[in-house]
Amino acid sequence: MQEAVQMQTIVGLVAAGCGVSIVPGSVAALTGLGAVFAELIPTTSPVELALAIPRHGVSPAATHFVAVARDVTHVPKTG
Repeated sequence: MQEAVQMQTIVGLVAAGCGVSIVPGSVAALTGLGAVFAELIPTTSPVELALAIPRHGVSPAATHFVAVARDVTHVPKTG
């Protein structure tokens, strides 16, 4: 919910002439905010991401999160 409010605020600032912003495509569905949306087509490779996790004492929730992240990105366990 807070993220939606932040996106509305960002688009409101753009509509008020305070600059431009790159926002998720789903934000374009927010109509009546006074901004124009243009689709960006990626011209570069996706950004590389990494998970930073402690070597010891990882909580069960963190362990499951890491497992899901590796599963959906098809990255094998290392280190």
